[in-house]
Amino acid sequence: MRTSPVLTALLLASTASAHSGAHTSGVLAGLEHPLTGTDHLLAMVAVGLLAAPFGRRGLWLPAAFMACMLLGALAGVQGVALPFAEQGIAVSVVVLGLLLAFAARPPLGALAVLVGVMGAFHGHAHGSELPADLNALEFFAGFTLSTAALHAAGVSAGRLGQHLSAPVLRWTGMGLAVVGGSLLLGA
Repeated sequence: MRTSPVLTALLLASTASAHSGAHTSGVLAGLEHPLTGTDHLLAMVAVGLLAAPFGRRGLWLPAAFMACMLLGALAGVQGVALPFAEQGIAVSVVVLGLLLAFAARPPLGALAVLVGVMGAFHGHAHGSELPADLNALEFFAGFTLSTAALHAAGVSAGRLGQHLSAPVLRWTGMGLAVVGGSLLLGA
């Protein structure tokens, strides 16, 4: 088999050092953060799934999550310690999964407080993981937009699931609880 010297050079060439792969935009880094962590992604979609059966009133759940997430992020950026933060994030996935699996419908106010506490744990992780070379406000804007999109995806899927089949949502909840349990074991 004959190979071209040009083809060989292209295959062996290393990447140009002009693009290191590091984030140059706080917004992009923030947008990416919740999407690349299984724990964040699952919890945020689950909050939307949990909100769906409550209709418009259910939007208090994503609102509580995001408000407390921002407070937790501010604490994280300031270096305020939050004991057991990683375990709290994993537990949030387990609890949200179990609420969905058992089709639990606690009072909306109590659920909003619970979801808010979960949001604070997730936010603390976002804030404490802010890359030093990025603008905090841009990073916060990015992860807030991603979180809102994940909540919206969960609400949409939850509403669709209600029309298709309740067992689908319950099995989804069980899956979330199992994944959350495995995250908890690794935390």
